[in-house]
Amino acid sequence: MFPDSEIAKNYACSSTKTAAMMNLALEPECSEDVYKLLRTEKRPYSLMVDESSDIMCEKECAILVRYYSETQDKVTVGFVDMPVCNDAKAENIFNCIESSMQDKGLEWSNCVGFSSDNCNVMIGKNNSVLSRVKAQAPHIYSVGCPSHLVNICAKTAAKELSVSPEELLIDIYYYFEKSSKRREELKQFQDFCNIAQQRVQKHCPTRWLSLGKGLDHLLNQWPAFSSYFESHSDNQKSKDIQKRLADPTMKLYACFLHNVTQCFDKFNLIFQNKTPVLYKLNDSVEELLHDIAIVSPENQDDVAPQQIMALAERFPNVMKADAREKLHLEVLDYVSTNLEAMVPNYRNLPVDEFWGKLSKVRSVSSGQFKFVELCKLMKLLLVLPNSNCDVERAFSMVRHIKTEFRSQM
Repeated sequence: MFPDSEIAKNYACSSTKTAAMMNLALEPECSEDVYKLLRTEKRPYSLMVDESSDIMCEKECAILVRYYSETQDKVTVGFVDMPVCNDAKAENIFNCIESSMQDKGLEWSNCVGFSSDNCNVMIGKNNSVLSRVKAQAPHIYSVGCPSHLVNICAKTAAKELSVSPEELLIDIYYYFEKSSKRREELKQFQDFCNIAQQRVQKHCPTRWLSLGKGLDHLLNQWPAFSSYFESHSDNQKSKDIQKRLADPTMKLYACFLHNVTQCFDKFNLIFQNKTPVLYKLNDSVEELLHDIAIVSPENQDDVAPQQIMALAERFPNVMKADAREKLHLEVLDYVSTNLEAMVPNYRNLPVDEFWGKLSKVRSVSSGQFKFVELCKLMKLLLVLPNSNCDVERAFSMVRHIKTEFRSQM
């Protein structure tokens, strides 16, 4: 490093200097655009929060914001803070959020959505984080995480089965995990059964898409597993696994669960998407989400002015009363507009990019932007989170960075 400089050759950078560079130089530079939009221009944003324990067993609270980036013409997620909150009571979690927002200069006045997991301490009716958030921002819309709910629904239903393919998956993995001899012996049975040699997949019950992939692997490797355990019933654990593999009811339920989980996995994959897809919940929810389908240009013919005005009234902190008449006129204009002429190939554009391009369309007669208030409302709806997946991704990134060898970061 720096071979052309004697001074630079003596350069050293340990944890203290690296932390200072990250916190005082890189982070402010990377976050400048985010805070300019949210703090200075008062653009609407949603707050996303979740908790998880790191490698040092410290309980961290990840705080992210979801906002519309005018420069990129799309909905973007920005990192705010990840304070330690070991006492995970609602009051302490909210105080961490409030402190981080004050440090970054963010205000509740333009916060329109709040997303978290569905536990009582976060979104309970009384004495929760959400109840404290609504005390600061009464008009905020709480978006529970559909991915969490669907996963809990699937797991609870699976527990009602008379036998548990999920437990079989876990037992098979841990039987082979620590033994290279057993794994090598399994390869011989895979070859004998003319099955591809694959590592035994680990099923993690807390991961949303883990069960479907695990069951797919189990069913593909079933002949090899059955042959192996029939030949290696030398201890109680292997005998128990062999007995379950030989039970036709177990395979029947494994096939059933494999087919059923595909429906749940498909739903979860939709709402783990980084692009806005909240309007796709239209057929399965009520009230606000029923109306949000209007953000899709495909539903242009179904847009009703009273529907738009009702949505605007839900967010009086952003959609001001003195702009309602202008919004009403823009809706009437939008319904009768030839969208293809204004935004070419709009049907193939992501919905957030479509509204970004439409917001730049000007009136031929006046030269002013045609759909200022309408696009403002649509962008507000688009920043409502699909789920809490972005926070889960943040924790995954932390686990890759903060390991046993770098536990003091």
